[in-house]
Amino acid sequence: MIEVSLGEAHERFLEVVGRAEEAKERIYLTRAGKRIAAIVPIEDVEVIEKIEDRIDRRALRRARGDGSKGDHLLGEGESGSRSRIGGVHGRVFYRSATPVSQTTAQRANDHPARD
Repeated sequence: MIEVSLGEAHERFLEVVGRAEEAKERIYLTRAGKRIAAIVPIEDVEVIEKIEDRIDRRALRRARGDGSKGDHLLGEGESGSRSRIGGVHGRVFYRSATPVSQTTAQRANDHPARD
């Protein structure tokens, strides 16, 4: 664990990112001695995203109440009959009467709405 002030991280940005990438270190960024953000290896983020996805799928199945393994996701402005069935981690799930393209569903996952 390494703590680096924002000013120092700004001055040594490539080195700080390199430590996360090459040495797989987690670097905590601080302001006035308080941790405010972190630079972490991408593998850490990928693990967190997989865990969140599992939680999201479980929440979706519970919201649907039918134990199915998936649903169509609609992005903002998408047409079709839909009703909100739940949400977790800033993602909102809708039940759709019309299928949504993989691109639309993927876009909804890549850019989840934040509260």
